Amino acid sequence: MDRRIVEGDCLVVMDADGHPALKIRETLSEDGMEISLDGKVTVDASHDFEDEMISAASMCDTIRIDFKGLKSIASAGLKTLLSMQQILDQRPDTSLTLKGIRDDVLDTFNDTGFLGLFCIED
Repeated sequence: MDRRIVEGDCLVVMDADGHPALKIRETLSEDGMEISLDGKVTVDASHDFEDEMISAASMCDTIRIDFKGLKSIASAGLKTLLSMQQILDQRPDTSLTLKGIRDDVLDTFNDTGFLGLFCIED
């Protein structure tokens, strides 16, 4: 069974049981890329999450990630965000902004010490 399917403008990463675990929607504009997340970045979904996020960081200078639909993020997902930031930091005039982070996901950022590493909007 394919772990990744495309539904409209959304990449859907399936869990081991074939249920949607994570939906990633990317919208490209003159201002950069807006990425919306819905579901969970689990250990199983983290490789697909990494593929999409690193690809976005390689293509765009300005990235905004909307977390309002994200219920949880595994440590591998946090590592991916850090890698994205490091890729962008190597080029001038780039930015990574995280927005709409739910309290429970924000607690994960705080508990792991990642909270101060990113530009975060409410």
